[in-house]
Amino acid sequence: MKFLRLYFRYRYLSTLKSNLPSLSPVDTYWPSSSPMFRETNNLLKGLYHSWRCKKFRDRCPPEKRAILKEKLQASEVFKDKKSSYPSTVAVPFQSDRVNLNANPKWKKNTGNNNQRIVWADSVLKINRKNGKAVPHILTISDTEMLVLDPKSLLTKYNIDLGDIQRISVSPLKDGVIVFHIRTDKQDKNHQKGDFMFHTEHVVELVAKLLVQAESQQDMSAAVHVSERIAVNFSETSVELLFKRADKDLPQPLLCKRKGAVIDVLV
Repeated sequence: MKFLRLYFRYRYLSTLKSNLPSLSPVDTYWPSSSPMFRETNNLLKGLYHSWRCKKFRDRCPPEKRAILKEKLQASEVFKDKKSSYPSTVAVPFQSDRVNLNANPKWKKNTGNNNQRIVWADSVLKINRKNGKAVPHILTISDTEMLVLDPKSLLTKYNIDLGDIQRISVSPLKDGVIVFHIRTDKQDKNHQKGDFMFHTEHVVELVAKLLVQAESQQDMSAAVHVSERIAVNFSETSVELLFKRADKDLPQPLLCKRKGAVIDVLV
């Protein structure tokens, strides 16, 4: 009996060695086994997959690792939660979508402060009082979130990344994002409360912001995904209600404020 057991082990391992899957981490093939070695087979499958994932990571240049980290961050936050997430999986993320680094106005306004641009794009800033959407440029640097005038590129608001306490988005295919900021500061950047924007690249923005914050240990804001979002506008509690519009809208979204409730039609 001992000889048979040794023989079956040898045959199982020899067969497995000759039929190992490729080194690609996305290859799902794994040889089957007899019931006698089912538990061992599952353990070896996990070990082999971990090993080839490590080999893949070790071969990746730093730039590729950064891209994969952002994609992983997006998956962890939005998979099965945000309707627009699947369409972003195969699309490469971008950083400076408005080419700020080549704009002389940006260089002049920032002076000698060599801020690294993590993400920048044209967005719509949602007015807290009436829900009107106004064009701005939103920029995430390595330390701050900056809201810029789209023509002069002058900074209208700047918030330290560490002052962002939470990020909220809806589960729908919209680009609305809310930055909940700390309320114990009374300067012009904080006294009006939370910031609400619309961007065509909300998944990209959140992923890049979270990866940057993690690397700097400046922010540990959670991401909240819900059709009902409570916001603080000028020390007044307001609730955003996201609804699907019955017909096509002339703009990406339509906000209607009624007292302490803002209906967001997308």
